[in-house]
Amino acid sequence: MVGKAIFDGQLLECYFARSLYKMMIGEELYFEDLSDMDNDCYRNFRWYIDNDVSDLCQYFAITRDYFGRPEEIPLKEGGSNLAVTNDNKTEYIELFTIYKMYISVKEQVDAFLG
Repeated sequence: MVGKAIFDGQLLECYFARSLYKMMIGEELYFEDLSDMDNDCYRNFRWYIDNDVSDLCQYFAITRDYFGRPEEIPLKEGGSNLAVTNDNKTEYIELFTIYKMYISVKEQVDAFLG
């Protein structure tokens, strides 16, 4: 629909997340871009950065709902068994951010931009 509107020279009154605009022009995504896409997630990670996370029992994996079934997705090799600590929380935040803003929607973004 967007492509057709562009082709026909029509103006669309719609807005995309900043991360999508950055992907359109080939710019790198950063943690701060997450605030535009999911402000609650961004604020939670700001808390992670400023506080002790050693007691949160968080691992380098994400659990998502896949048609009513929980599916665990490791953010890195062996992530399901790798605990997030104060020493590696920055890496966890970076990997989660990349997953949330790009990998989880890669197929749709690639089709949109293709």
